Amino acid sequence: MYPAVMGKGYLDVRLARQELLVSAGNWVGLIPLNDRIAISVEPKIGGSKFARLLALAEGEATPLDIDVRGFAAADDTRPSIIDALARGLLRNLREIERRGLHKDYVAHLARTSFPKGRIDYGRTTAVATSRGITSQVVARWHERTSDTAPNRLLRYAVRIMAHHYRGLPKRISRQFLPELNRADAMLGAVEIDYARSFQHSRLVQQPVSMPSSRAYYVPAIRLARALLRGAGVNLPQSDDLVIEPLVFNMEVVFEGYIQRVLRRELAAADPGIRVLDGRHGGGKWLFQEPPDRATPDVVVFGPGADDVASCIGEVKYIDRAVNRDERNQLIAYAMTYGSRVNFLIHPAFKDDAQVHRRHAYRTSSIGAAEFHFYGIDLDAPDLGDEERLLGAAMMRAMSRDFPVGR
Repeated sequence: MYPAVMGKGYLDVRLARQELLVSAGNWVGLIPLNDRIAISVEPKIGGSKFARLLALAEGEATPLDIDVRGFAAADDTRPSIIDALARGLLRNLREIERRGLHKDYVAHLARTSFPKGRIDYGRTTAVATSRGITSQVVARWHERTSDTAPNRLLRYAVRIMAHHYRGLPKRISRQFLPELNRADAMLGAVEIDYARSFQHSRLVQQPVSMPSSRAYYVPAIRLARALLRGAGVNLPQSDDLVIEPLVFNMEVVFEGYIQRVLRRELAAADPGIRVLDGRHGGGKWLFQEPPDRATPDVVVFGPGADDVASCIGEVKYIDRAVNRDERNQLIAYAMTYGSRVNFLIHPAFKDDAQVHRRHAYRTSSIGAAEFHFYGIDLDAPDLGDEERLLGAAMMRAMSRDFPVGR
């Protein structure tokens, strides 16, 4: 097996009664075992929904530093992670086509006999004095253009994907190539940036900094970045496309997804609510000696509250009943933060009695502290509705502490 795969927990491989048993954990993606065998581990949720989770969570791919060439897909292979990301990107590109390309003003400075904008008198004088040119001036002006860093990223990703699918069997490529060609035509005025200078742009590195009028670009940028991590970093100049295997840790993806859903839904209910991550800005000392920090996945502060958390949330990517350690972790965080409302959020599942554990299916209490157990249904026809229901459930639980929309 490849050293990059062994001992990383991507797969559980063991020999039992002369049979090689391979089971997947929380990682999904293309995982090569050696030069001859690669295993595609697919998420339990559908491709379009997986792409939605990635787009909201900005799930980062983990490259395996292995070049994969020439693996033949089995006849019954399900759509790959790359396919799921490509479908998500194309769906978001359709939204961009409908609502308009991002444009910005780009500064130009040139020596010309037909000036526009403003004349740079200092530079004009220097040119005339040093070179004796009297028929031209140096002018600077701004032009509004769609040739911006976010659009360069998107066109680069579209070209990468088109090259990838041209090398696949027609039954697969025809699902993607027509729409990829249409997207490339839509971005026709955008330069193909072989140097990848777009990756240094703040709008590409931090897509949430896009203007509010172009917020629909955010998921497209996130998906394009994920695609480029999985399809090599250079636009190929030949027909030999190297696919760098990539995997996603579903625990991390699901946690980021829930954090951003709550940030959006709670802010929509009351702009004064802040949702923090215990690892980044919302942490607190669990014990002073020995030093140990409490790092809950979600820390909610109500309007004007800076010291006392209104709600603590723990996010678990599990398909089983919550165990004692997970309950105790939430209780410890609740005691540390003094929070009255506490949530443990996980994907919905059916228990041993085939009871569907979804939405707010259980509430317990210790003194004044409430503990809500919530299953979000990732198989629901409309994930947007599920996200709104989760936000509404948390707002109802916190409503005793502050009036909604104050």
